[in-house]
Amino acid sequence: MPYPIATIAAAIQPGEAKNLVEWWIALRRDRRWPSRTDFYPEDIARWWPNIILYDVERSDGRIGYRFRVHGEHAVASDGGNFTGRLLDDVLPPEMSDSILRDYSVVVSSGKPVYSKLHREAVQGYPVEFERLLLPFGAEQVTSILCFLRRISIHPAADAKSGLQNSAKPFLNDFIALIDD
Repeated sequence: MPYPIATIAAAIQPGEAKNLVEWWIALRRDRRWPSRTDFYPEDIARWWPNIILYDVERSDGRIGYRFRVHGEHAVASDGGNFTGRLLDDVLPPEMSDSILRDYSVVVSSGKPVYSKLHREAVQGYPVEFERLLLPFGAEQVTSILCFLRRISIHPAADAKSGLQNSAKPFLNDFIALIDD
């Protein structure tokens, strides 16, 4: 399924995800994407709890995504700290193809991917998220910066541990390549 192409204004409501993609665009300047060496951790400190930084690893024609940094809110949403592990090693099989496809699109297109998605928490409550995937690299994409933030959660759900050990998949409500 091809991803629709959307402008920042059309896809992302004002807020932290929009601020982050605008920072990425400014950092990129006239290049296709910025290099991972163009920024320091303190440059993204305001987004840090919701950040996951992946190293893109290529071997034998396969691409893997290794967790380098896993912010505390992202850890709570993912149900564990996966720093140092490969994304495809920690994904439940029923979620693997659809999630890895989004990362592959970022690597192949060199464009950010933004999505709004939902998932059922362990207690059965609906939880909504937004996710922004931003490519970094020189000649090819070598890192992906992910911003994963809960945008709503049922008032009766435990905001800190509602998703841990949940076997329910994420379901995309909206997904698009961002083209400024």
